[in-house]
Amino acid sequence: MRHIPCLCVLTSLMSAIAVAPGKAQEAAPVQAEPVTADAARVFGTFALGATSEGIGGVLSLSLHRSRTAFILRTSGASEFEIFSPSDSVEDFALLLGRVLDGSMGWASGAIGPAVARVERFGPAYDCWLFFCSHDRELTTALGLAFQAEAVWTPASFLGLGLSAFGNFNPEMSYAGLALGLHLGRVRRR
Repeated sequence: MRHIPCLCVLTSLMSAIAVAPGKAQEAAPVQAEPVTADAARVFGTFALGATSEGIGGVLSLSLHRSRTAFILRTSGASEFEIFSPSDSVEDFALLLGRVLDGSMGWASGAIGPAVARVERFGPAYDCWLFFCSHDRELTTALGLAFQAEAVWTPASFLGLGLSAFGNFNPEMSYAGLALGLHLGRVRRR
């Protein structure tokens, strides 16, 4: 019976500890992860326009992260001939650049290495009416590609813009301007 007051005190202390948790046992408030302005944006671009060689276009996949642009792109230019084959050039490039965001869109500039494939046709021979045979020459060269864009984003998934693009290489350099459609996550939320 002598231990009953000690048991009562011990039971009271344990009850107080169980009912009133200490600081170590308090649940931390759960906070939603904030959406940052540096969230990555991935989108595709399709653009057609005029080049120094005639007509041309761009097809690219872009990743914008913070103020940096990574672009995987193919572009090309071709002479515009109706009744004979046209000399043409196309490139495959990996570009790195900078992005400047605005409230209604963004602008970017990027540059990087490229592989250019040039197709040239020789003079006509063995003709019948409008159909002639031509010698064809394919060459490949390393080049320096560039791309600059100004894009208006009316929606978070749609952009309309103007692209300046080109490739400097020893075989057939070109530059052009094209109107483009950008689809994907084109705007920061």
